[in-house]
Amino acid sequence: MGTCAWLIDRIVEDFVLWKWSISQMIIDYKPMGYAMLCFLALSVLFGGVAALLTVFVGPGAQASGTTELMTYLNGVNYPKFISVQTLFVKIIGTSLAVAAGLCVGKEGPLAHIGAIMGHIVLYMPFGFLKKFRNEQSKRELACAGAAAGVSAAFGSPIGGTLFIFEVSRPATFWSFELTWQIFFCSSVSTFVLGCLVQLSRGGQSSITNTGLIKFGHYSQESYEGRDLPFFIILGVCGGLLGSFFNYVNGELNKLRSIYLNTPWKKVMETILLTAVTALLIFYAPLITATECEKESTKLEAEFIKYKCPEGQFNPLATLLLNPEGTTIKAFLNAQAIFNYGDLLLHFMIWYLMTIVTYGTALPAGLFLPGILIGCSLGRMLSLFIKTTIG
Repeated sequence: MGTCAWLIDRIVEDFVLWKWSISQMIIDYKPMGYAMLCFLALSVLFGGVAALLTVFVGPGAQASGTTELMTYLNGVNYPKFISVQTLFVKIIGTSLAVAAGLCVGKEGPLAHIGAIMGHIVLYMPFGFLKKFRNEQSKRELACAGAAAGVSAAFGSPIGGTLFIFEVSRPATFWSFELTWQIFFCSSVSTFVLGCLVQLSRGGQSSITNTGLIKFGHYSQESYEGRDLPFFIILGVCGGLLGSFFNYVNGELNKLRSIYLNTPWKKVMETILLTAVTALLIFYAPLITATECEKESTKLEAEFIKYKCPEGQFNPLATLLLNPEGTTIKAFLNAQAIFNYGDLLLHFMIWYLMTIVTYGTALPAGLFLPGILIGCSLGRMLSLFIKTTIG
């Protein structure tokens, strides 16, 4: 699972930055319209291929797979949930969907990928594995694989183990011995991912910052009593936004089940949403195009120049056009400078487009979109506290 998580991360990061580097070259020498057509074409290509694979090759790969995993671990055999085709589509489809710029994440699907890999291990050509090909052992290996996937995503073996324990809590096969076995599997997954990341990027042989979601370095200032009400406000806002998300997304998916009743309708919906998202992401920084910052700021992210002069970058473009994990590090960097306009536009694009995108014919997770939306809210609140209270 560590190798698979590293592969997905490399595909996403390379494709996202490659797509924008081509668009940036066109912006520097041609009118914006040419760059927009290039950016749109590449986004639609990635999103369209992901949708075609999901609809016609591996329908079981749609969405994150966490809900289906929960039912499977508790005794329900979900059709096409475990198969080689589903594994292939989950890996490639997730990578292309995120690279297309859609407001989805790659971390949730790693649990589903891990569960499938757990089954594949049982069918390796070794005779001693035959005695383990029973329903209990299959679900135990699925638990280990899913926990390894979540651990690789967040760099947390304990978190992955606790996640799968909660998901399969009503299951009768769980034991204390299985808990330690799953924790060991999760630790190996995280260790392998950390080694591969360091080998691919060079530098010191350090694996202290493992996991696909890296929160970077941020100040460890102590909090005061006056900060508590703002944390409460942020929590209340997050809860209200979450409940609204669930309601609207649920209603949209009911409409999808009624009107999107053919494979090609599902593909066309995904392509349309990909195009709309690409246009929003591409043109939103124009609203703040005159607000450029010097590249001296340590963002731990790729500076996106957009239409700024050489040596400067557009903050909103940097938030929208970087890989999602990199954007999180930028949000958590105390030295990064963002204004209300940047943060509000980022929040609106990600919140609204995640609502309408989740449920389409794509492998898609919700962990990262939720984190990014929360980061936008948190930075807006911190900016308010800094400018009004000090």
